[in-house]
Parts: sequence; C-alpha cells; structure tokens
Amino acid sequence: MRNVLSSYDGDIQFKTDFMTLTHPNIAACFPTTIPLIVRHALRLPYLLAEPIPILKANQNKTLFLTKKLICSLLANAFFCTLAEESEDLPGINFHT
Repeated sequence: MRNVLSSYDGDIQFKTDFMTLTHPNIAACFPTTIPLIVRHALRLPYLLAEPIPILKANQNKTLFLTKKLICSLLANAFFCTLAEESEDLPGINFHT
C-alpha cells in the first residue's frame, strides 16, 4: 500500500505512520474495506471532468456534487491523494 500511495504523493512517508497498518484491528479490514475504498478513489478521474470551482464569499453560485463524486473525494482524502491546490484553503487530506 505504501508504494501505491507514494506514486500519488512522494511525501506520503513523511505524513503517514505506516506502522499503524500492522495493528490487528486495522489489518482485519484489508481484505474487505480497503479494496472498496480503493475502488471509489480510482473512480475520481471519471467522475470529475474538471476541477471543482472555489466558492468565494459574496458570490451567488451553485455547486452540484453527486454522491458518487463525494464518495470518491472522501476515499482520496482517506488515502491522502488529493493535491494541495492553494495555501489559502484548508487541506482535505486526512493527514492534515
């Protein structure tokens, strides 16, 4: 898993404690839960054709996100694979 995540984010080894993955409770979810989250994360390029626009204060705009897109975004945040876009915005990845 470390190698796959590192292919998305080269600095992941500095942000994540991979030793926690050896805990028995966590290791038990690998055969079922982790593959499900991976499938949702990998769907992001197909669900998101262009970047999500940044909504700013005092602007009247509407943003529609499907449940599938939200699921994929959360799955990518879980694996810390979302790029940091701007320093003025809070990070979405779970390591921050």
